[in-house]
Amino acid sequence: MSDEKNDDPDRLADQAEHTADDLAHQGDEVAENIERTRSEWERKQEDDSVPGAIPDPAEEVQEREAQEEHDRARNAQTRETVAGEGFAVGHVDAMGEGPGFRKIRRELDVEELGVNAIVLPEGHDTGFHFHDEQEELYFVHRGTVEFEFGDGSRHVLDEGGLARVAAPTHRRVRNVGEGEALYVIVGAKGGYVGRDGRTPEDEQSGGEHSES
Repeated sequence: MSDEKNDDPDRLADQAEHTADDLAHQGDEVAENIERTRSEWERKQEDDSVPGAIPDPAEEVQEREAQEEHDRARNAQTRETVAGEGFAVGHVDAMGEGPGFRKIRRELDVEELGVNAIVLPEGHDTGFHFHDEQEELYFVHRGTVEFEFGDGSRHVLDEGGLARVAAPTHRRVRNVGEGEALYVIVGAKGGYVGRDGRTPEDEQSGGEHSES
């Protein structure tokens, strides 16, 4: 009797129909999930803050062209030292690699004053030193450094910072920023010569030319 119930055609047909309905419903849910996921990903693709988002192709082209223009301009700038009659030009980054001195005076054949640069690694300092005769002027070109003087005072200078130090004053420079620091030191003695700049006769415009 049970075998007859199990083999009842109508009941089997009903079961098959219910199963088909369930599969169709599950298929609809899967399709909705896929569509929802696709829409969400397309929205994220337009958001630059989302990791993995695909940028607009037009923006990629503009960024690439801007970088190429920057590279061309950089390559056109003077990097290696070039000397002419009464002048020399160069770039401090082309005067050496790694930490330590950049011999600007020697590289540019400076005769009337001392001038060098120092690349100081993060967390390092120069130790204290002083001079017998020359006053020094420090200019922070890159990074953040701390000057400590013989009286115990400390002063932090970032890019563009300046420090004048008399010859006998003890001073120490420490890199307190992130990454390498680079600063330029100019030293001289004998005093300020005054405003002695003049305008060439073929460019007379009145007044002095030099602003030093």
